[in-house]
Order: sequence, then structure tokens, then C-alpha cells
Amino acid sequence: MSGIAHSLKVGIDFGTTYSGVAWAHTATPHEINVIQKWPSGDNATTDKVPTELKYYPDGYKWGCEVSLEVEKLVWIKLLLDPSQDSFSDELLAKTKALIPPGKEPVHLVIDFLTKLKAHIEDVLEGHFGKALLAITPIEYFLTVPAVWSDSAKAQTLYAAEVVGLGTKNNLRLISEPEAAAVYSLKAIQPNMLKVTDTFVVADCGGGTVDLISYEVTRLEPKLEVKECVIGSGGMCGSTYINRRFEAWVKNRIGVTQFNNQRPRSRVHMMKHFEEFLKRKFADDPSQLIYHCPVPGIKDDEFAGVEDGFLSISRAEMREIFDPVVNDVLKLVQQQVAGVEACGRKVSAVLLVGGFGASAYLKVRLKSDVCDPKMIALMNPVNAWSAVASGACQRGLEGVSMVKNQLARRSYGVLCVMKHNGTAGAKGQRKHVFVDPMTGELKIDNRVSWFIKKGDIISEEKAVTYPFYFTLGMEHNLFVENTLLACEMGNFPKNAKNPHVFTVCKLKTNLNVVPRELFDKRIAENGQPYYHIQFNLSMKIQNALVFAFEFKGKTYSSVEATFA
Repeated sequence: MSGIAHSLKVGIDFGTTYSGVAWAHTATPHEINVIQKWPSGDNATTDKVPTELKYYPDGYKWGCEVSLEVEKLVWIKLLLDPSQDSFSDELLAKTKALIPPGKEPVHLVIDFLTKLKAHIEDVLEGHFGKALLAITPIEYFLTVPAVWSDSAKAQTLYAAEVVGLGTKNNLRLISEPEAAAVYSLKAIQPNMLKVTDTFVVADCGGGTVDLISYEVTRLEPKLEVKECVIGSGGMCGSTYINRRFEAWVKNRIGVTQFNNQRPRSRVHMMKHFEEFLKRKFADDPSQLIYHCPVPGIKDDEFAGVEDGFLSISRAEMREIFDPVVNDVLKLVQQQVAGVEACGRKVSAVLLVGGFGASAYLKVRLKSDVCDPKMIALMNPVNAWSAVASGACQRGLEGVSMVKNQLARRSYGVLCVMKHNGTAGAKGQRKHVFVDPMTGELKIDNRVSWFIKKGDIISEEKAVTYPFYFTLGMEHNLFVENTLLACEMGNFPKNAKNPHVFTVCKLKTNLNVVPRELFDKRIAENGQPYYHIQFNLSMKIQNALVFAFEFKGKTYSSVEATFA
């Protein structure tokens, strides 16, 4: 028997419309298994399960169990990040209306992940047996959109912790495009890669589209890459094509016919579009007409409905697809332009994700972006499960192949600064005051930036920021700070600048430090006070993790409340 302690690595792609899971045992790291059987899945094999829930008085169902239900919660992932401006959609509004009393969006995610984790454990128990599984450590790697807000990532981390996928200190969140890159670059033949090759990874999912550009920096002994330009993304996933199709049908057959269609019939219509038409449409000149079943809709020659099928012309399909596809193309073009502005040439665009399986998206990317610049377009095998498989692979490797990341936004803290005594702008004068402890002239509502957009960061290395402050001897040693951010290229000093926003409130518990270690001073009024200096420590591991350092020792007593 080998003395090596083996474990299981599980990658979870929690998606907007579908979720997937891949797992591997460290004894056989080259065998990454994608879960393809799901409860109530009728023994069909599919790489993903619908990210859907339906609540009942005595509980709830999930995934394939509710695939044909009408009143169900969909797109629950998007509810975590209202900052992405996705709430105008009628279906998402309907989902919000179906949330049971007393539940917040994060509770829906907890409920879904609870069912998903139980199924993962059932699959693993069936493979290894209950006894062996009980003594085998399981480590989970959960993916999140890179384009998401820090608040949404923090809520995902909280949900995962509640479900039992790990704790905030050991559960690893991985960005979806990084996971996709791990899978895709590993799938490329080694002799096709060379140092300085640059790739744009386009992870096109149901809700979000995430793009990151990587340059190969090392091939041996392990593949290593670095980010070339700041990643980008947007809410232009394939579900927005579904919404455009539904609106197009409503306009074509008329509001009355559309509203009279039975809800279950609507589900069948959308299911056919989702699983067949949307994936197969390639704007082939030889196919002029497409047909979609519209059960419950009366024949209407003018509307193109005959025998329960709606005729859609090739031009009309383009009309449905193009606004969303054009948004994706624009994002890819911006990444390519960013790489070129750095003096590099893009070798290939790696297209992954569910939307990445769209034949039309591939056709347009090739003709509009890749061919004119002689860039290869690569769509890896099993691209739909690439994110889950890449997350699992990342777990097996232990360290990220991405050695340098670029900060997507600037981070700073709300602070008080020494004032130079000049009058300053009229609106600033009310923020000037005299420090009662030191007698110095100071100004509040300032921002001190410690990470700037575009800075090179590492998920393994914490960024620290020094704090100096004074506190009366009788005070409880809880220090509150506000973490701010800005996504513009400049760095405003005024916290009231409209481009500066609050990320979270930080509460540092200095009571864990023995008081005799603090620097004791005497104020001008003769009263003693503490002059305290500590470092706030922040790790950006696709979610923000905080601690503080005092005289060389690190403490984890920092509580973050996200805006």
C-alpha cells in the first residue's frame, strides 16, 4: 500500500441555466469524470442539469425534476448580482415573484447547491462505496463569473460554506474563464504551444460572457500563463437569445394567440428552441426555413403557423440572434485590440461554454473576428463541460497555472488624511477638522488606493495596507473601515466621486491582541490614548478574503459586510 494520502477533487460549474460537475481521484489524476446522470433524468446522459427550483408546501424539487414545470424559479444565479442590470427581463421578474416568503436569493443558491452536493455524494458513493468514501477527503472547487461583483462572489462563497463545500479560508472559488482556459490549453497538443503564444478565452454561458487573454510564459515542467490585458465580460449569454425568440414569437402570432398558449405548451416550444434550433442554426444558405413546434397555437397562414409548427426564415433567425451575438463579437474584438495594443498577436480564440456550442456564434466569430486577422478559432471537444472539468483539473494541480492576474478594478479605503491647510474646493471645507488627540488639521472622506486597476496581483499573495489611528483607552477595540472601489482608469481622492462605490464594510476585532502590545501616548489634554498601527491584509482569490497583521502576526478577525 502506498503511503500517499489521496483525495477527491470536485469541480462545480454553477451556471445560470445549467450546472455541471466533474470529479477525479488523485490516484488517477488523468481520469476526469463528468457527471452525466441526474435525478429524474430518464436515464439520459447529459453533461449538465438545469439550474432550476420549484417550491412546494412540503419542500422543493430541483434540476430535471422540474424541467417541464411551469411555475418554477430559473436564472437564480443572476439574482445574486443586481449590479449587472439584468432585472428588466420579464422572466427574471417572474422568478423574483416566485421566491418563497422569508427567502433571499442566496437561500435559493443554498437550496440548489444542497441538492447538487447530495447528488455528487450519491455518485461518488456508487463509484467508491460508502466505507471508502467516508475516509476519503473531498475538496470542492466552485466557479464564478469573472465579471461578477465582489458582493455576488461573497454571497456564492457564503452559500457554499453553508452547504458544506468548505470554509471561506479553504474553499477555492475559480473564475469561469480561468477554469475554461485550464481545460482548453491542456486539451491542445503540447507541440502546438510555444512560449509567448497568446490566447483569448471566451467563456460564453447562459447568462454571462467572460473573456480573459493569456500569454504562455512556460511550458515545462508545468504550463504557466499570465494575463495580458484586463479581462472583460457582460450579460450577453445565450438566455438573452431565448428572450428575443419569445418576444419575436409574441410579435409574430399576436398578443392574443401568445397569451392563450398553455404554459406547459410554452415550455415545450422553448425547450425545442433551446435544445435544437439555437444550437443548430448556422445561417446556412441552403436552409431558408426553420420550423419550431408551437403547441396550442391555431393555424395562421399570415403568421406562418401550420399544423402546429411556426415557420422562421433564415433572415428572421439572424434578427433574433444578431443583437446578442454582436455584443459577444464586440467583447472579443476589444480583447484582441487590447492584446495588440501591448505589442502582441493573438494566436487563437478559445470558445467554450454552452453558448460556445452555437454554430452561428462560431460562424460569425470566424468571419468577423478571426479570419480577417488570421487568428485560429478553437472550440475544444466537450466545450460545454469545459468549466467544470477545468475547475477539477485546477484542483488536481494544486496551484494555479495563472501566475499573474490583472486587477479589474481599483481598491481603496475610506480614510482621514492630514490637511495641507489650503482652502480647497468649497464642498471639501466641511470635511476639514482638528484631531482632538494630536491637534493636527485633517480632512475626512478621502480615499487611499492600495490596488489600482491593471496592477499585477496574485491569488496566493495578500496585498496589505497600513492603518494608523488613535483610540481612547476606554474604547472597545473594534475598528471599522470602508473598502471602496472604482472601475475607471483614474483614482479619485474624493470618496464622494460618482465613480467611487462601496464594496463592503470591514470590522476588525483588535481585542484579540493583548493591550499591552499597543503604543500608549498622552494627548494634548493630558489624557492617555492608544496610537495603533496594523496592516489590513486582502487576498483576491476570485473572492475577497480579509485578515489583519499586527507586529508580524496574522489574525483572521476581520468581518466583511458587503454592500
